[in-house]
Amino acid sequence: MFIKDFSKVAAPLRRLTREDVLWKWDEKCEEALRKLRKILGEEINLKTFNYDKGSGKIKLAIDSSYIAEGAVLMQEDENGKDRPVLYESVTFSRLEFKYSQPKLELCGVARILKKLQTILWGKHFELQLDAKALIEMINTPCLPNAPMTRWVAYIQPFSFDLVHKPGKTFTMPDWLSRRPKGEDKEESEMDDFDEEEDWIKPHPGFGLTEVNTIKVGKLSRNKTNNIKSPIKQEGFGKHMQEYFNSLQKPQSIGEEYLNKIKRRSVNFYLEGGQLKRRNQAHPQIFVYNEKAWKQILKKMHKNLGHTGQSRKDIGGKA
Repeated sequence: MFIKDFSKVAAPLRRLTREDVLWKWDEKCEEALRKLRKILGEEINLKTFNYDKGSGKIKLAIDSSYIAEGAVLMQEDENGKDRPVLYESVTFSRLEFKYSQPKLELCGVARILKKLQTILWGKHFELQLDAKALIEMINTPCLPNAPMTRWVAYIQPFSFDLVHKPGKTFTMPDWLSRRPKGEDKEESEMDDFDEEEDWIKPHPGFGLTEVNTIKVGKLSRNKTNNIKSPIKQEGFGKHMQEYFNSLQKPQSIGEEYLNKIKRRSVNFYLEGGQLKRRNQAHPQIFVYNEKAWKQILKKMHKNLGHTGQSRKDIGGKA
């Protein structure tokens, strides 16, 4: 904890600790204690977030460097003074580290909001940024870059007012954005914002029906267990399957990739030799095979996408 002019403020109290000084609590000691209490109690300690109606305005200051994204969440107290609620810093992944500065700034805002979603969702707040170009990007409904468009689509549903802050006065989030990565493996191997798992979501089933009638045929549930032979996996799927079979590191991967496999293994399980995802309403077989992808998509396109000139019957298989 840093206190400006601490030595000067605490001098009367420190003087009492000397062996050659007679203990005497005077007005100077009382004043020094009062100042320290004020600093520790009002200017440094974090404020408890107040969700009550009519509470102080919420402010989120965000700034990026090439290393990390820094943020300070603040709320006005009864005197209209901004009090910090929490400090946040998110380091960028290896992929994000290569982004241009404008793209990095936008990605950082999306990552901070994603991390603070449970706090800010449904609350109106003031979003403070020091980059005017970033403000224009957030206000743009469609950007030429697909990842940036996705980030803006994630940011816009939040309720906020954009406020530009000059860089010289934007010190708090700035130094948080320069925090280097720690030694913690979970942080050093953090996935990037857009990293998604490759999987095909099966539909529980399709039935046959006529378009011009309200009568609907009986739907039969499609059972993914009908696939008897295990799908030959590639890449991530292959390594995950090998890990489940032996609970040892596959020979073809390194320690860093193994940690990624371990983190994600809680979302998968093996059943009858098939790699499947957990926590889904319907059984889902995980497919990581380019040839299998093409076959499945071609079959779905043929059975579901093309209805021909006659649209009387619509059918398909999941």
